[in-house]
Amino acid sequence: MGVTGSSTDSLPVSGSFFREPCKWDEDGAETLEQSGEARFKFRWKDVAASVREQRNALCVLAHAQTYGYSMACDHGDSPVSIQLPQVPFILSIHPTAFIDPAAELGSDVSVGPFAVIEANVRIGNGCKIHGHAQVLSGVTLGEECEVGHASIIGGAPQDLGFDQAIPSGVQVGTKTIFREHVTIHRSSVEGGKTIIGERNFFMGGTHAGHDCVVGDGNVLANHALLAGHVQLGSHCFLGGGAGFHQFIRIGDRCMVKGLGRMSQDIPPYVIAGECNEVFGLNSIGLRRAGFSAETRLNLKAAFKLILSDGLLLKEALAAAETMQWKAPAETFLDFFRGESKKGICSR
Repeated sequence: MGVTGSSTDSLPVSGSFFREPCKWDEDGAETLEQSGEARFKFRWKDVAASVREQRNALCVLAHAQTYGYSMACDHGDSPVSIQLPQVPFILSIHPTAFIDPAAELGSDVSVGPFAVIEANVRIGNGCKIHGHAQVLSGVTLGEECEVGHASIIGGAPQDLGFDQAIPSGVQVGTKTIFREHVTIHRSSVEGGKTIIGERNFFMGGTHAGHDCVVGDGNVLANHALLAGHVQLGSHCFLGGGAGFHQFIRIGDRCMVKGLGRMSQDIPPYVIAGECNEVFGLNSIGLRRAGFSAETRLNLKAAFKLILSDGLLLKEALAAAETMQWKAPAETFLDFFRGESKKGICSR
């Protein structure tokens, strides 16, 4: 395959980039239309003789589209000249990056030096994969995600009994940022996924173990560690160096102090830390989130009933049934009604 046109003076790349002729396949990804009625399907991984040639093919397409050139391809015994498909983007892929031909990259994706993207990976539009990062098989990244230097997304679970042949993965929502040296492990269940929601910010050295379910809008400060099967709600702040035991639940909009050692469930809307201690409501966070004074007072009454009045949990929940609660307070009470594998933090 080469680039053809009336002039090549201004074309940034030229020459032949493939050792094999083009192959056409009906289940390919890209439709090219010749003048007339003939339609063909084009699959990059069938054309590329190597990963680097696949990268060059994308560059050729983008540049040739910009300068109005066409491609000449061998189809059967006769060459066919076709117009380039519309390419609205240019991929920025460093020459030293390794990208498996079976990986799927969206538009405007950038990949830094020595990054690794394995087969069976889907990367959404506008993602940034920094140098030395690894996105491993089974990972799906939503649009505009960022994987920082030397981060590894989709590594095998740290489970001595895990069979690494078991297929599983990681699913990441849009605009989530993983800074440097972050590790996110894939599920330990066949066909399962570790779930990371949208707009989360994982600072340097943070970790989410296998089968974690993370909501939206959370901030994990440096070296916060989630063990396997942790369920983290949304809009939480987890302090630096805080550790969370496997199978615990962490409710919405809570704050955990740095170096906290948490082996029990953390109710929503609270400040927690030390070793399984609850200090009070996250009042400043609730006010910043737009909770009205009336709603905060109602939530404070629920907090007092459950955690401060000295009642048994069964007695407190029975008393709560006779009272009127707003939605956040009901969420708080429902957390205590739910199943807990590790118990719930208290004052």
